[in-house]
Amino acid sequence: MFYRPIVHKELKTIIYPLQGVETLHEYKSGDLEKLMQDVADLRHIDGDDIVLPFGRNNYSIVVVWADANKMRHDWFYFHSISQWPGNPSVDVYVFKNKGFLPREHQVTCGDSLIMLGIEEQHRKTTKSRAEYLRTRPDLPTPLRVGEVF
Repeated sequence: MFYRPIVHKELKTIIYPLQGVETLHEYKSGDLEKLMQDVADLRHIDGDDIVLPFGRNNYSIVVVWADANKMRHDWFYFHSISQWPGNPSVDVYVFKNKGFLPREHQVTCGDSLIMLGIEEQHRKTTKSRAEYLRTRPDLPTPLRVGEVF
């Protein structure tokens, strides 16, 4: 189940923490600043920047979750949208304990796939990236905790 999503306005990124992430020693419930900073820091791996050009309509969704006491970030980067809403291309970057896993095959979970579909369905109803980032769709009850991280 997901906590309410957090929008990192500077990165044009929607962060979806999954229930259980608060059990990791890195986080405690309510530490939104740390959560957002960790996501921002993922762009700088071993001194190299992951190239996520922030084009006119590009944006990201990051799922933060716990896997056997390991912190996971699944970064979905949506790009190549010439005219909104268009049909974006999606790149996926997987991180475990802040380490980039370029050959990781376990990308995400079923709940995240449902959430991504709902987000995309919602995005198609908006008139711009700004409107899309300002508004969040309602996830079905089985997928949401209903509270802020």
